[in-house]
Amino acid sequence: MTQKFSIIFTVLIIWLSLYLSPLAEIYLAGFFSLTLGLMHGSFDIFLFKSLIVNARNKNVTVLIAYYLLFVLLVFLLVFAAPVIGFWFFLLVSSYHFGEQHLHSRALKHFPRLHYMVYGLFLFGMLISSHPQEVEALLVPMTGQSFINLPWEVMTISSGLLLALFWVIDYNAFQGELPKEVFYLLLFWAVFKSTDLALSFGLYFVLWHALPSMADQIKESFGSFSRDHLKQYLIKGLPFWGVALLGFAALLWANTLLQGSLFPVLLAAGVGITFPHILLIGQLFRKPTT
Repeated sequence: MTQKFSIIFTVLIIWLSLYLSPLAEIYLAGFFSLTLGLMHGSFDIFLFKSLIVNARNKNVTVLIAYYLLFVLLVFLLVFAAPVIGFWFFLLVSSYHFGEQHLHSRALKHFPRLHYMVYGLFLFGMLISSHPQEVEALLVPMTGQSFINLPWEVMTISSGLLLALFWVIDYNAFQGELPKEVFYLLLFWAVFKSTDLALSFGLYFVLWHALPSMADQIKESFGSFSRDHLKQYLIKGLPFWGVALLGFAALLWANTLLQGSLFPVLLAAGVGITFPHILLIGQLFRKPTT
């Protein structure tokens, strides 16, 4: 159901991008990221309670405190070493995107490497489609230039490896490989027709965050339905509000200290993403009853 919704809105936004200014695309990408994008990550604490607390019968407050401390530690480490933080973000996000998209497939051969290669191919297409924009973003974020790196080689290599994995694990796709190829062509069309911010924001929200939220609802309530979606939003919206306040506090502190916003965004992104990936991985590995 989420895939049909995502396809319709992806095509709609590709069409809208023909009439939007670059600034309007940035605002649209920001709206996506701060609503559904931030929401799917900020609900982690709600999911954390469902997965961990009930299973181990631990104190909720203590476990949440450990979780937030872990986020803060990752934030500080990435802020201190932004170049390492960028590569870490690229690798773990590649794995996470691939895992989210392919976890329902019964992959038999090197599934984790399959996830990583899928995500690297996505990022390769994205970066290769916007080299100048990526450069303008990463230089203030990390202090180093990445424009001369062989991004096209990474894209082609990961694409060939992905094709090899799909041949090896052909049976896992149950005749749906043409659909997977269609999705990749659709992503490529998005990346080529929209600016970097909207390209990433559209994929992140429509093709990653929404399916992830559907998985979280199934885990928390046993199935996906309109009533369960409503319950999920009611219980999770306070966490999203806290996440928004936290993001606003970061912006305020950065302005007060007259620092650059980009390293703060990188550190915050990795600080939220890494614990989220660990938690979602636990969700996918949880045995079904």
